[in-house]
Amino acid sequence: MAIKVSGNTIISDTRELNNITGSDTGTNTVINDAIAAQNNILTIYDSNNAVVRTLYCGIAAAP
Repeated sequence: MAIKVSGNTIISDTRELNNITGSDTGTNTVINDAIAAQNNILTIYDSNNAVVRTLYCGIAAAP
């Protein structure tokens, strides 16, 4: 069953995110900090706890 907000599907029947156009600075910071705490590796799991994808993220250079 899809999850909808104001008639827009946010999570589809196949459990994919839809209609997400962006995030605010606070959300970006939390996500980036969480990835950095995991040695800059983002691992995505399915509902059975099996690895679906692993992303190796670069470290941002100081300005």
